Amino acid sequence: MATQPGQRARVKPRLLVVDDEEDTLRLLNYRFTEAGFEVITAGNGVEALGQARQHQPAVILLDIMMPDLDGFSVCEILHRQEATAQTPVIFFSAHSGVAVQARSIESGARHCLKKSGALNSIVECVRQVLEERQPPAS
Repeated sequence: MATQPGQRARVKPRLLVVDDEEDTLRLLNYRFTEAGFEVITAGNGVEALGQARQHQPAVILLDIMMPDLDGFSVCEILHRQEATAQTPVIFFSAHSGVAVQARSIESGARHCLKKSGALNSIVECVRQVLEERQPPAS
């Protein structure tokens, strides 16, 4: 279907999902693609930094506990780099106690969601963060 003059083609929001568990990546990739997102995945923190620089996602959904470079470190590095400093990060982890929540905020994340949470709630949180980034309609 062609776009009419004066209409903008709907652009899928780009989401970077980072987790060292392949099954989790597959599940999130499927669910967010189904929800209308363009999904990019990374299996570790180093790969996440490269994918974020290359693809400039609108939001990053980031696991905390990963080998080599944990999510806290990735988030801190992303927020020190000009190209990704304004990219919102949402942590997604099996650990979500008070200490984890506090460290999440300190490292610059917008939210810290529990992996055992409902996928629809996770999708809605990402959408909410995207809406907060949008300029008001004129």
